[in-house]
Amino acid sequence: MTFDDFSANDSQRWRYVSDKVMGGVSVGNLYFIQDEQESFAQLTGQVSTENNGGFIQFRTDVKKIIMILKAYISGSKVIMKPISFIYELGER
Repeated sequence: MTFDDFSANDSQRWRYVSDKVMGGVSVGNLYFIQDEQESFAQLTGQVSTENNGGFIQFRTDVKKIIMILKAYISGSKVIMKPISFIYELGER
């Protein structure tokens, strides 16, 4: 199931966040790339555990996404490919 194909207005829907919001020193960038076959988000950076930090991420408002996913899956874990990490979905 695709809930965002990164094809339009991505920088308005998605934003980059790092551990700097809590005093960390990790750095990164978020790029939205469109080639002839697909559109995707690319997160690059250098993660540091100095100053109790250690993350870079990109996020969006997931309320609509969670409602869609809960209709199709049990629980709130999703395996995203090709990387095969398990992501926890939650609301704030």
